[in-house]
Amino acid sequence: MRVQTAAILLSGAMTFLLAVAPASAQTAAGSRTTSDGFGIKGGVVSSTLDLELPDFIVSPKKQTGLTAGVFFGLPLFGPVHLDVEALVTTKGARYDLDDFENELRLMYLEIPVLARVGFGRGGGFTAYVSGGPSFALKLKEVQKEGGEEIIENDEVKTSDIGVAIGGGVTFGRWIVDTRYTLGLVDIVNVDAGGFAEPTAKNKALSLTVGYRWR
Repeated sequence: MRVQTAAILLSGAMTFLLAVAPASAQTAAGSRTTSDGFGIKGGVVSSTLDLELPDFIVSPKKQTGLTAGVFFGLPLFGPVHLDVEALVTTKGARYDLDDFENELRLMYLEIPVLARVGFGRGGGFTAYVSGGPSFALKLKEVQKEGGEEIIENDEVKTSDIGVAIGGGVTFGRWIVDTRYTLGLVDIVNVDAGGFAEPTAKNKALSLTVGYRWR
């Protein structure tokens, strides 16, 4: 069901990209000089987990983290562009269990590969939508249980795959971007010894500001 939902979201985003492509074709040539090239970006991330613990009722809460890194954009065809990013991003969630507030904080090297197309331009601003897969490699895993911080290495899988959908505006060399990234795979790496195993999938909403060099 989770993968199906993500596929529907990605399909909808790509359908929209194709729908607005003809309308933005006239502005694409002029925008390439400012919408492609190398840049840096950073911002905040609100993340949580789609978490299930057998025999427990758990309601994950959102936690706030940071994201920062570099990106590169280049034109593909017509108004369609490709953005490849390398971001260090924190994800995870807070959740109550056994009368204690626990926390799982994950640090990833995240590599989104996104199709981007602008759909409006005026007053120096260009709006766009984007979507595509996002690949992540775990850099650090920290758990807080009952107020005690524990650094773990193997309770969360070393990689994650998700789908990212978002949009934003560019003005000159500056970019403001918002994005929702939905994890597609279970990231839990725990052997429950024959019992029902916990499952968790990442969910994150980010807001970033970037600067691009032409």
